[in-house]
Amino acid sequence: MAFLARFAAGSLSRSTRCRHARNFSSEKAAKNMSYGLASFFRVPEQGMQEFDVLSRSSGFLVQARAGLQYDYHFLGTAHVTHPFLFPDFYTPQEYPWLQFVNERHTLNKLQIREDSGGLLAEFTLQRKSYVHAGGLDLVILHMADEHEFLKVTKELEVPVNVLQFSPEDSPPDEDVSIHGHRLTTLESGQEVLIPFISSGKVNVVFPDRGFAKTPTLLEMGMCGGPLTRQKDGKVIGMLEAAVTSTTNPDELTEEQAKFAESIRENAVYVPSLILKEFVSSVEDQMVMHEIF
Repeated sequence: MAFLARFAAGSLSRSTRCRHARNFSSEKAAKNMSYGLASFFRVPEQGMQEFDVLSRSSGFLVQARAGLQYDYHFLGTAHVTHPFLFPDFYTPQEYPWLQFVNERHTLNKLQIREDSGGLLAEFTLQRKSYVHAGGLDLVILHMADEHEFLKVTKELEVPVNVLQFSPEDSPPDEDVSIHGHRLTTLESGQEVLIPFISSGKVNVVFPDRGFAKTPTLLEMGMCGGPLTRQKDGKVIGMLEAAVTSTTNPDELTEEQAKFAESIRENAVYVPSLILKEFVSSVEDQMVMHEIF
């Protein structure tokens, strides 16, 4: 019924990479509870010698179960790291080159950006990742070197933001904050992700999706960011998309049309209970892998 816009950006549009920036304000960088998620690709079979930007968005860290190989899980949207698994988002007609890309051609990185979009630091993520088995747009990744991450963030005086899931869904009208990044074109023509936080208010929640009202339609680069409850900072969900229009409005019943209007330009998120189940299932897989 509704058309959902996914907020990823990269060479699935135009893009340029900012490699490093040492001038920063750690106070500004600490405001946003999300991190940048950047995916890159190189297809030697097609003559590509260097990695280029594939897609960029947002993600966030949660604590891993004690005793696992990693201390943190990095959650994001799978259509950013694995766009080739989402042909409905990236059609062959629009992105014919994507048919040549698979997981072995990609490289993912966690990025820390300052308010101006400058890149403070980036950290390579393990090639092994976990995509939601049930088809939801979710992925869990892990840093290749967590010790380096902790060392660099300490040197930069940037806090490590590790979030906690809310144990229950938020009721309608609860105030939330949506953390992420906006794709912005600078005067130089360079496209960068700039940290951004939007206020929001829960509209309606279903078992597998929630909808939140925002002051304006959220921009490219925001997907994968956490929605946190303003009263306690707990994660109530992860931003997946936004409702931008209604398809075939003439075919809707009066009740459907009323609902479509009620969620117009809403942020669409995956509720925290589903996220917790996904994390738990991935941790079970990791334990089994370590045993065998």
